[in-house]
Amino acid sequence: TAALRGWGSHADNVLRGNMASSPDEVNAFLDRVVTRLKPKRDEDYASLLALKRSEVPGADALDPWDTAYFGRQVRESKGIDEEALKPHFPASEVVPATIKALGEDLFGFTVRGPLNDAKLWHDDCELYEVAKDDVIVGHVALDLKSRDGKFGHQMVVPLRPALVDGAPNCCAVLGNMGDANGRLRFREVETLLHELGHVFHALAGGPKPSILGWAWPMVPWPGGVEMDMLEVPSMLTQQFVYAPAVLAKIARPHAETRASLPSETIKALAENRHLLAGLGNARYIAMCRYDMAMHSLAPGDVDACGLWPAIYEETAGFAEAPGTHFASTWYHMCIGYDAGYYSYLWSEVNAVDAYKQFGDELDAAAGRRFRECVLEPGAAAGGAAMMEAFLGRPFREDAYFERLGVPVSS
Repeated sequence: TAALRGWGSHADNVLRGNMASSPDEVNAFLDRVVTRLKPKRDEDYASLLALKRSEVPGADALDPWDTAYFGRQVRESKGIDEEALKPHFPASEVVPATIKALGEDLFGFTVRGPLNDAKLWHDDCELYEVAKDDVIVGHVALDLKSRDGKFGHQMVVPLRPALVDGAPNCCAVLGNMGDANGRLRFREVETLLHELGHVFHALAGGPKPSILGWAWPMVPWPGGVEMDMLEVPSMLTQQFVYAPAVLAKIARPHAETRASLPSETIKALAENRHLLAGLGNARYIAMCRYDMAMHSLAPGDVDACGLWPAIYEETAGFAEAPGTHFASTWYHMCIGYDAGYYSYLWSEVNAVDAYKQFGDELDAAAGRRFRECVLEPGAAAGGAAMMEAFLGRPFREDAYFERLGVPVSS
């Protein structure tokens, strides 16, 4: 298809509408991150290999599955037990507190709900109404509980765009959160904040032609925010889960002891959020490089599978397990992230830079400015221009590396 349209590759065609507008720009970005994170990757690798040698004397390398096993030991050594935190996060109280903290305290909307008269597809679902200046801008249905046969991931699905002279926007959060007692893990609270960032991005924009609205690439109407801008609001809002002022609003006294979430626990969660990030990012960037490489193949070059082993070993430091090929279960390539997987990292870099404007607080002034500069325009403005309008300058990568403990270059 790219050749028929005069483009050198599928990646050339896909990227022409993004903030990073060419494979060369994406690859240069990924190369910069790999170079600056390599010392951290090697440090993480060495720490896990030392743990492996305590169980397997003489081991000279990690296998891919070792990262999960020994990584869990590292996390446990930091005294963080997510199971023990669940009594602080009952979904029935945390969900409404979180949507109102973001919607009202941060972005300046009015949030009503859950609405008692809503008629939705399952009894587990709840509907919230979002208004601005007494005008309804949209609704969001929250379908957060697991059940048999349900979509197994977490995502926001647009149900109806806010078209000119049409009804308000509507979207749904599909999730699989909470245990049998209705309690959330800390990481699930983080995911909730992430998905709600998408929700307010979807609902904030006023009526406009659909091509300028918010949309995922697989929805049945054209248009949408640039792929590498799409995750910026969600990656901004998820960072607030580590802010003491925000946890004070959404966490609850322990269900049994009635004790508050300890401040030292909050501090430990924040300090260790990027534990082993060198190795974790290396695997992710290997996938980004592979995505870009296979979608940059010229017509007739078909050995996409053969590209992965060398990219994986060079970037992540691991050899692929014999007889496996991870991309056979990599569903992102089938839902619109082809030549776009890098966009998570690109968005995170922008989001971390933006978060510094808030200073770990639900800063209402910064939140309104973010709403006006980034959320409301939708696709009516380019991502780079929106970020510059919010920040007062072009976005920079330094804050991202500072967060990971990587020295910032002069």
